[in-house]
Amino acid sequence: MNTKQEQKRHKGFQKYRGLFYRYFFICVFLMLFFVGVLFVSFTGTSVMHFQSEQYDSMKHAVLKASEAAADSFRSADGRFSVERLAPFYRLIAEITGADLFLVDPAGQIVFCTNPNITAHVLPQALLQETGETIYTGTGTLEGVYTDQCYISGIVVQDTQKTVIGYAYAASPMVEFQEFRGQLMPLFMTVSLIFIALAFVIIYATVYRMVRPLHQMADAAGRFGRGDFTQRLPVDSQDEIGQLAEALNNMAEELALSEHSRRSFIANVSHELKTPMQTISGFIDGILDGTIPPENQRYYLRIVSDEVKRLGRMVRSMLNLARLEEGSMELSKNKVNIVDLTVQTLLNFEDRIEKRHLDIRGLDQKKMMVRVDEDMMSQVIYNLIDNAIKFSEEGGYIEFVFRSDFKWTYVTIRNGGKGIAKEDLPQIFDRFYKSDKSRSQDTTGVGLGLHIVRSIVRLHGGDITVRSKENQYTEFEFSIPSA
Repeated sequence: MNTKQEQKRHKGFQKYRGLFYRYFFICVFLMLFFVGVLFVSFTGTSVMHFQSEQYDSMKHAVLKASEAAADSFRSADGRFSVERLAPFYRLIAEITGADLFLVDPAGQIVFCTNPNITAHVLPQALLQETGETIYTGTGTLEGVYTDQCYISGIVVQDTQKTVIGYAYAASPMVEFQEFRGQLMPLFMTVSLIFIALAFVIIYATVYRMVRPLHQMADAAGRFGRGDFTQRLPVDSQDEIGQLAEALNNMAEELALSEHSRRSFIANVSHELKTPMQTISGFIDGILDGTIPPENQRYYLRIVSDEVKRLGRMVRSMLNLARLEEGSMELSKNKVNIVDLTVQTLLNFEDRIEKRHLDIRGLDQKKMMVRVDEDMMSQVIYNLIDNAIKFSEEGGYIEFVFRSDFKWTYVTIRNGGKGIAKEDLPQIFDRFYKSDKSRSQDTTGVGLGLHIVRSIVRLHGGDITVRSKENQYTEFEFSIPSA
């Protein structure tokens, strides 16, 4: 089972290889680019730092060597005292790591701390470039060295500023190459460790970014097949987390819609089946003689009532369909809601008198609203019809009208058994009937209150219900004031 799940996940992940590897290689390219830039910068800075330190050390050395040579020349009556200079030159050479040269004005080496260098004459071009300002450069000193060297030099002058010689320091570049050889392995080791860690982090990060997209695609495929049970984990509050939460909300809405659709079909089938069976049964009984002629009129009256019930159901469903698809347009006008309620109530005069109901609260002053008069009349009609239907014999129906600057509130209350607390949340659902109401309501189809709420909301208002068992039921709706 686990193997199949892994294969399924891997197969699904392959769909996102392009996106995954695109992000992955972009991140890797950027990382390698910056590592390369860092390498170049680090190497260049190291070279410059090494050369700067080397030249500074050599400049200091040749300056001291020049001063010592001038003192020696004065003390030795016009000649350099090699015996006195040699220990000092060797000490400076040992400290700086460079070879020190003392050269006469003709370029002949008078003394060198490197015993292997003796009979050499320095080129005149180098002597001419060397002055009171310290000279720095690179070269082989015309064959003195086989490899390139860092060179630094300065003239040696007597008290009359006459050039009596030159002091030079030379350091082979092989030392820099040794320094770079020691530095490069260290840098490469650190870089490889950094690159390896970066690869792991980038791979994990990009995979973590792409994986939710795969889960969302899988969930969307399930939703498309009608399976709304899957929910996506919301592990963050970023755009991915917000998208996952939105898909979860969409799944819940789709599940609710699917449940409502199935419930609607089941309820419609049930509501149509019952009167059709009644009609079919009585008609067949009349045709085959099961029902005697003297009883046929009674049963035909029942058939007529059931046909009317079917007609009401069809009209209600057509109105509901128009409301839900938004094709029903409002024709708003200024209407006196109190007068409209009174006119609608007159349609129930016979039923009110038969049940001996007390009508209260219609002695209200004029109250203007902006509504579609026909649709609002249907709202009031349905609510009064419910109030009469579920009022006790000799009970009451009470109307309350109140208004503020923006909204007008209409309350219709009837005394009676009320609505059970567990039924209140579903009272406005399509085809919903509580068990208590089914025993009393044999003519309704369970669409009236749903249509009432749809019309009220189409006007921008809302409707609420309050009930206390064995005492009262109260519906209150709001509509825009004129």
